[in-house]
Amino acid sequence: LRNYSFIFVNIDEATFRMHRLVQLATQKWLEDHRQLERWKQQYIKRLCAEFPAGKYENWAKCGALFPHVQLALAQQPEGDDSLREWALLLYNAAWYAWLRGSYSDAEKMSVKSMNERKRQLGEDDDKTLSSQAMVALGYKLGGRWEEAEELEVQVIKIKKKVLGEEHRETLISMGNLASIYSDQGRWKEAEELEVQVTETRKRVLGEQHPSTL
Repeated sequence: LRNYSFIFVNIDEATFRMHRLVQLATQKWLEDHRQLERWKQQYIKRLCAEFPAGKYENWAKCGALFPHVQLALAQQPEGDDSLREWALLLYNAAWYAWLRGSYSDAEKMSVKSMNERKRQLGEDDDKTLSSQAMVALGYKLGGRWEEAEELEVQVIKIKKKVLGEEHRETLISMGNLASIYSDQGRWKEAEELEVQVTETRKRVLGEQHPSTL
């Protein structure tokens, strides 16, 4: 088993194709020899470095690595540096899961990312707000409208205070809230908010800017 400990370090195609039984046996060996935490942190670090943002153009790579992020979800490391990498990994994976319509994975990963970022960075940090917005989108995907709305309203309030009412990130969150209203059939509220976003973007960015359009 000593020879298999490299699976916690080298993130490559051969590694990821190894049978899970080998991984479990290796994990047990490392635990017995009090080396598990060290290799767990290395595993998180390498996986975080390899897993890209969940954008459509990254889907092929995200899809190949996603099962290993699902395993990492239950492997919370120790130490703030490793936990920050873990939170980033889970945020990017939640983004991918949300775009692919996987409500359960998006929710679980984004909630853990949000909680850790709140603990380390505080509620007003932009990374915390990104994770919180991702949780709201996960709730929206699962039809949990009230919870999604509550979180998105909190995000908008903080972004207005920290970034300003006309900041790009504030407007994105306002658009997300409008989408939550629309999905519930709250047409008037959705329209009013989206008109506000559109008019602000026209004034700040111009009528032909891609974000305005």
